[in-house]
Amino acid sequence: NPFPTDRMDEVFIASDDTDAKTTVSNLVRAMGFTSVDWGILSAARDIEDVPLKLMPSWKRPAAVVLGLFIFLWIVALFQPHSRLYSTVERNEI
Repeated sequence: NPFPTDRMDEVFIASDDTDAKTTVSNLVRAMGFTSVDWGILSAARDIEDVPLKLMPSWKRPAAVVLGLFIFLWIVALFQPHSRLYSTVERNEI
């Protein structure tokens, strides 16, 4: 398993720019965390998958929550407009 599960203070860093990587690593250490160099920027995709690899059972609930959030956001987006039009129509009568 390439992902340590007992360390919660590690921050994974990937970059093609060595100066930027050094700057971010110094910032991470200044905040009290340990920086872990994962290499080039294309490794960032692997870093983003770390939570799902550590907790694979979260994939389905995360998808359900995301779908529900999008659905409710769309409903909320159109709801104020429908109230506005119904109020205007009642005032004209």
